[in-house]
Amino acid sequence: MKVGLLGVGHIADQYVAGMAMFDDLELVAVADRDPDVCCQRAHLWGVRGLDPDAFLADGEVEIVVNLTPPRAHVATTEAALRAGKHVYSEKPLATTVADGRRLVDLARRERLQLACAPDTLLGSAFVTAAEAVSTGMIGQPLSAHAFVGNAGPAVWHPTPETYYESGVGPLFSLGPYYLSALVRILGPIERVEAFAIQPRAELRRVDGRTFPVTANTTYAAALCFASGPIATLFASYDVQASRVPYVEIYGDDATLSLVDPDVFDGTPLIGDKEGWRELPLRGTQGYGRGVGIADLADAIERGRSPLADALLALHVLDAMSALEEGGRRLADDLWPHAGPKI
Repeated sequence: MKVGLLGVGHIADQYVAGMAMFDDLELVAVADRDPDVCCQRAHLWGVRGLDPDAFLADGEVEIVVNLTPPRAHVATTEAALRAGKHVYSEKPLATTVADGRRLVDLARRERLQLACAPDTLLGSAFVTAAEAVSTGMIGQPLSAHAFVGNAGPAVWHPTPETYYESGVGPLFSLGPYYLSALVRILGPIERVEAFAIQPRAELRRVDGRTFPVTANTTYAAALCFASGPIATLFASYDVQASRVPYVEIYGDDATLSLVDPDVFDGTPLIGDKEGWRELPLRGTQGYGRGVGIADLADAIERGRSPLADALLALHVLDAMSALEEGGRRLADDLWPHAGPKI
């Protein structure tokens, strides 16, 4: 299927490299609001560079990969769907649950497929970890812990302002990887509670210029899953160094320690009274960003739902929105897939 990238920022290179692994995907066009950058990237990749309106009207593009900034996702995904394109969106699907529902409903009405990052859940590390839980290797899952903490994109990104806007921050930029992993393994989240802080009103970029911070930059949250387990989530841009595991799931027989949910490969560990051991990897190794697009293309051809399901993204969005609010009960109709019952 023929694919077009809407937005050619720093993440686009990873998508182009990842899609190149699949013979059934062909990148044919790119678009960006900056015409000079668009032209440069189009020339680099040997494809057509178009302005956004011409891009959406182009009859050759079948799947739009939406790599625009988070606050532009709703308008750009809606425009692509109304133009008759299937869409794979970078996370988050939207910045409000109402907007996310509207996109899902629009895709259904137009009989189009809508998928959303992260697609790291299709990598060997997560496939191995999920199978370990589903086959009872840790016994009954009882609780879990997820940790993502670093010094934030201000220390490396040339233009980090978007990441520090209200409604973005570490929760919406990094949280989807961790929450999606927990939900895929444990089932839907029923209720959340959270505390958040914003220690600084401004930060300094790598070029020395300062910019305002309007997002909370550290979150401590408690999650209750409909199937019974409870979990904690810590997400922060205020951590200078850490040795805390990325994700651990605690069963009544053993503990499962996962690698970073933002990567595709890595070896999960099982720990019990006998010590820790590595799990043999299952699934395909070597995937990069783009496997979700390949799966979407296959889903379109076969008439099935994509594995990087927009409904999962919508449920995770509901959880993040509830955490931003400080906590509440989540909608019970967004991700109906049950986890292991306690």
